[in-house]
Formats: sequence, structure tokens, C-alpha cells
Amino acid sequence: MRALTIPAYDESSPLTLTELPTPHPAPGEVRVRVEAAGVNPVDPFIRSGGFAAVSTQQSPQVVAGWELAGVVDALGAGVTGWPVGTAVVALIDWVGAPGGT
Repeated sequence: MRALTIPAYDESSPLTLTELPTPHPAPGEVRVRVEAAGVNPVDPFIRSGGFAAVSTQQSPQVVAGWELAGVVDALGAGVTGWPVGTAVVALIDWVGAPGGT
């Protein structure tokens, strides 16, 4: 998968389009094929390290983004009510999430 990554927490750190392994959904999770992801005012704060102390994401593979639109393309064990092919919009808990959007 392609992701916009922040290689280091620093306001001058370049944003880099990076190929990362495609994640597999854990039990109770869905995976979404992202068709659009937003950039908003909090992203420069993230890049500068504003959430570094509380985030589960640490450099060099910090994935930017809080919001997305896409389609459910895989289900973790036990997921019901979100069939593959469902169109979704989402706002993630970036601080606690294993990655951005």
C-alpha cells in the first residue's frame, strides 16, 4: 500500500510517499481501501512531534492523516454488519491507531 509518511518528528521533515506492507485486519477490525484521505490543520502539528509522547506511531514510519473515504475490502474474524464492498467515511483515533489514513 502507499502511504504518506513522516520519517522523523520535526517541522522540516519531508512528507514521503512510501510503499508499506498491506495490513491484515485483526479480529473485530475491517480494512478499508482508501480512495481519498484528507489533510487538515492538525497534520503540521503531528509532523512537528506534537503528539509524539502519546502516539502509538513512532518514526521512521509515522503515517499521516486522520480522515478517509473508501471501501471495506477485508474483514477480521468476528466482524458482522460491514460486508466487503461497503462504502465508508471515517475519522480515526490517530493517537491510538497503529497508523494514519
